[in-house]
Amino acid sequence: MKFLIIASVVLLGWVWANVEEDLFRRYSGADRIMDQNEFTSYWLHFDRDGDGNVTKEEFDRTWRADGLGDADRAPFFFLEMDRVADEVLNKEDFVHMFHIFDENG
Repeated sequence: MKFLIIASVVLLGWVWANVEEDLFRRYSGADRIMDQNEFTSYWLHFDRDGDGNVTKEEFDRTWRADGLGDADRAPFFFLEMDRVADEVLNKEDFVHMFHIFDENG
């Protein structure tokens, strides 16, 4: 439940701030709705070395570079999103995350 609250706050923050809005718009497409592939593409933009796995270091660095706020909480967000608990974020985690964020199934 904590994760949903935090994720909701973070997601709403992204939608309302200009920098975050531009980032959302870049990945959501013209319909302004993210499907599973767009959602995955968004999270893979954190993957600095292109290996398909987002490490904690890559996540923290990109979170700060994108100016997503609460930079000191980024490590906590990473741990909450690592649903497979393998210390990286990848497509296996994104499937679980997508279902959490998906409002209309």
